[in-house]
Amino acid sequence: MGYQNRGPSSMRFDIISVENGQAYGRDQHGKLSKIPLTILPAKSPYPKAGEQWLVNRESGIWTFSHILNAPPPPTVTGHESDSSAYTNLLEALGEVGLIIDETIKDGGGGGYVGDIDGGSPTTVPGGTPIIDGGVI
Repeated sequence: MGYQNRGPSSMRFDIISVENGQAYGRDQHGKLSKIPLTILPAKSPYPKAGEQWLVNRESGIWTFSHILNAPPPPTVTGHESDSSAYTNLLEALGEVGLIIDETIKDGGGGGYVGDIDGGSPTTVPGGTPIIDGGVI
């Protein structure tokens, strides 16, 4: 038996949608395909709709190798004092696929208000002072 050429070993893949652990899209020849999200490059975000990836079959099945149109890093805004920066950070990390944000959206503020690095007591909502990171 000799080597059987089964087509290219890598190609471009344009993602149309991602659902149920699969990325659906078109390869560089226009063929509709799906690729499982179970094997990804190390520490890579999950592929998202609208992205172009290089896929290969070095492992025996088609897997994601490199993103071709990587989005810029997210910009996080907000204020630490009211936790809006942390809320925006969670949303930004979720949008790029680095986390699955399952935090409870209760509209509440943060755990503390003020500047604990300045050495002065700060307070949690309700006026309870915090000293050295612990509630008194």
